[in-house]
Amino acid sequence: MSATKLDPYTAQAEANEHTPQEKITGLHEIIKGAKVGMLTTRSADGSLHSRAMTPSSPYTPTQLNLVFLANNASHKFDEIEHDAHVNVSFFNNDTTAWASFSGKARVTKDKDIIKKHWSSYISAYFGDLKDGVHKGDETDPRVCVIEVVPDEIRYWMPNKIAITRAIEAGIGAMTGRLSVPGEIRTINAAEATQLTEESDELEAQPYPFEILITHVSFYFRAVAIETPLLWSYVDTRSAISSEKIETYLGRGKGCSLDVRLDIKAPDATIMKKIDAVLPHSHRYQTLVIDSTSETPIIQRFENVVAPILQHLSVSVEEVEDHSADKFKILQGGAPRLTSVRLRGLALLFFRPPLKNVTTLHLDQVSSLPVLYATFVEIVSAPCFLQNLSVYGDIVSTEQSGANWPGLNSPINLPHLRSLRLNSLVLKDVGERDLERFWASPLHQLKFPALRQLTLIDSELSKDACAEILRGFPCITSFAISYALTPSILPILSDVPSGEVPWPMLNTLTMRADFDDDNVAADIVAQRMAVGCPLMKLKLGSALPLFMLPNYLWLRKNVELERFVEFDTWPGLNNLQFDQDDTLFL
Repeated sequence: MSATKLDPYTAQAEANEHTPQEKITGLHEIIKGAKVGMLTTRSADGSLHSRAMTPSSPYTPTQLNLVFLANNASHKFDEIEHDAHVNVSFFNNDTTAWASFSGKARVTKDKDIIKKHWSSYISAYFGDLKDGVHKGDETDPRVCVIEVVPDEIRYWMPNKIAITRAIEAGIGAMTGRLSVPGEIRTINAAEATQLTEESDELEAQPYPFEILITHVSFYFRAVAIETPLLWSYVDTRSAISSEKIETYLGRGKGCSLDVRLDIKAPDATIMKKIDAVLPHSHRYQTLVIDSTSETPIIQRFENVVAPILQHLSVSVEEVEDHSADKFKILQGGAPRLTSVRLRGLALLFFRPPLKNVTTLHLDQVSSLPVLYATFVEIVSAPCFLQNLSVYGDIVSTEQSGANWPGLNSPINLPHLRSLRLNSLVLKDVGERDLERFWASPLHQLKFPALRQLTLIDSELSKDACAEILRGFPCITSFAISYALTPSILPILSDVPSGEVPWPMLNTLTMRADFDDDNVAADIVAQRMAVGCPLMKLKLGSALPLFMLPNYLWLRKNVELERFVEFDTWPGLNNLQFDQDDTLFL
């Protein structure tokens, strides 16, 4: 008679349909519930010795190795040296679940590993010998690590509550019917090796929340797997394999996706990940393409359809043929695309449909100049552009054929609400180039809807600052970041008769130290005196605001708020924080 018929319990309890990760999740639950295991070693005469040992808690989702801290003066170290084959067993008295590890033990005195797993209660097992060396702490030379590397793991997990198990056992005793109240799972040698290698490779890498939550318990795992939004962010930079990305996409159940494609090193692994993500373009809500150079991968986006895409960021550092025709992407349609970032050579070669864009980032970080006609083409393409951010040396007046006509061909952006410029635009060419702009009697009408202005480390003369005040007369919110006190702040507090700088200004954001505290107080006082008071003053300070000399007066006369970092720009987007908006920090 076969073993299956002679042992029907084991035959029915064996559960082989679980994935390796599902098996390890159940194993971790048993270890955490039992807390203490029995480590069994073999002595030189062949006899077996067992003792209770508490392992360190599993520290990665794929960890199978057991780690114990022990006193190297004990006999178990002699036995492990004689024969490294060991067994570790766990039993949870509450659930009757058990686990058995069969494998080999290895011993190390690695101080980093000891420090990682040390806790104060372990000192009680060593004691301070008062000799200045054997102090019972993590530096004690007696402290060693025993790491058990499993060859095979078998465990039993109940799948019914205790009352049901008892009833079924009673019925079986009376009727002879087999009762199988749980299942036996096995992690074989091949699975153990694979998972151990993954654990060693990924141990130092942080795990995303959606992965960690699936390893808390079976209940949380089930809830997490059935929560599509947890699986909506796909990043090809992570250590997650293309197979696991497929799992993400499946668990997302059709919900919108936030996708980041890193093509800086387009090897076979990255290509497989991108191939997994590309067919789901109808689910893209945000898409970031970060590429070192032009690759055929970007060209695969030429006719892609992205019906719900709202935010797109394309960064390309190099293009082999600068004379090549401009290459357009998402020509299949992206009707809801409202926020676009073009960085580097993406400004020139890889542009998406811009008709419905309201927020546009132009990050010029390449050495290739942007011609005036190209710049006009880009910023004029959106029908209702509201927020424009320009970084880098966009204006290239010294390049042959790149001259900007200035007053001869003004750019009208009637719907613009927010403009952000950085020091390269205003420092290198600002004074010279802006002079022609200020000279136009119509310059105050070019941005009639502009309400928010941010200057980052801009070094402008007092006259240029005064022209900014006159050129953008309807500003309501002004933010400035700087290394030294800029010329524009004293102008805001210097209120001449009959003319108030930015009369509609209600929010001022600025860095603050003890000197700037006086500047801020002057601005608040002067604008109160002429009937154009500030409503909110946001001060960036490493110190608590109450330490500023004028804190009490400021708090009494204006809504005062401390900040550490500047608000995200433009502050009107309901999408996630733009991780690529780093150039202005």
